[in-house]
Amino acid sequence: MGLPTPTPTEGSSGRFGAVGVRRVETADLARCVEFARLLHPDDIRLRFGRPVALGDAGTFRRLFGLDDRKTETIGLFDLSGQILGLATVAWARPGAAEIALIIRSDLQRRGLGATLLANVITDARDAGFHLLSAHIDYGNVPMRRLARRFGFEFACTVASTDAQLVVRK
Repeated sequence: MGLPTPTPTEGSSGRFGAVGVRRVETADLARCVEFARLLHPDDIRLRFGRPVALGDAGTFRRLFGLDDRKTETIGLFDLSGQILGLATVAWARPGAAEIALIIRSDLQRRGLGATLLANVITDARDAGFHLLSAHIDYGNVPMRRLARRFGFEFACTVASTDAQLVVRK
């Protein structure tokens, strides 16, 4: 797709502590399924727009684009290798990508989403993307606030919010 391979962010820390950010590979699938088991059904619904059963590897691979050449999944890992959050970056058209994030339910509101989003924006900028868009459920107020904090502009409908960020060099 064109995003550079993210290098683990050694020593990167926020309110949560040290974390690493890197591309998720199929070798991480067992960790991905474990991550999915730790997600609350409401968080899954907010991320995918509907209830989804993420308990099996095949469904997880499909929904997070692990086998899709136009989609990359970026993981936020703790020092033991456990997944704390995931972001997908899907090529939409030349210079533009659609992004989506999900943070483990028990770890939300600790700065992990901001850490992950900041890395996604930096990687997208380095890859030459000039526009990032996100489809955010209208009820997902924390994600709307995070997107606004990073400069996304909104176009609201009754049920959802489409947000766009012009990526500046």
